[in-house]
Amino acid sequence: MDTYQPYFYIIGWKQLDWCYAGIEYANGRKVAHPSNLFRKDSSGTRYETSSKRVAKLVRFFGDPEILEIIPCDDADQAMELEYQYLKAVDPLTNPRWLNANVGRSIVLDEFTRAAISAGQMGRVVSEETRQKQSAKRKGKTPWNKGIVSPRRGIPQTEQHRAAIKAAKAENPQICTYETKLKLRASKGSISRELALEVLNAAGTPKEIAERFGIRRGIVYSIKSGRHWICSET
Repeated sequence: MDTYQPYFYIIGWKQLDWCYAGIEYANGRKVAHPSNLFRKDSSGTRYETSSKRVAKLVRFFGDPEILEIIPCDDADQAMELEYQYLKAVDPLTNPRWLNANVGRSIVLDEFTRAAISAGQMGRVVSEETRQKQSAKRKGKTPWNKGIVSPRRGIPQTEQHRAAIKAAKAENPQICTYETKLKLRASKGSISRELALEVLNAAGTPKEIAERFGIRRGIVYSIKSGRHWICSET
């Protein structure tokens, strides 16, 4: 078995004018060494890059030509060399290069994005998955903690209030009785008849909630006028 030697390489098919730059730095089941790049080393190991594009071309046109190999001291040096080189040649806009990323920043084409979107459409996350996600986030600082809105504490001017009032008058939000019933049902609210009974009921919010078997928050919203109790016309 060859000794561990991470390296940067450039391969290509000169007749097709296509090139690919990459690195190998594995040091486990496979041990990186330039001698196994598209040929078997003394241990029978053969490395053919991780690129699916290169794999397809190998099937059609055979192995590429090895254009350049640069040995590196370690994996970090290899990754940095790959990043700097690909940033210079810009494979994302240069059709001569087969690389689909620069420094592992993958750019998806429209077809791939559409396929991923279609696969995720209608997907329902199970309760078990939700619990795992919740446990993973537990103890972490929320991304918006400590962020204060620049408008916080700034009162609205009379001009601003007048503009909001005028906009609402020009574009009234008309909601039919049927729509309100659907919204109320979706929110787990109560019927109009029960809401009217709660509105006229005497007692504390806690007593009324227990009497009608509803949440105390609904009682508060009805009594404060925030609950939708509208006419059927």
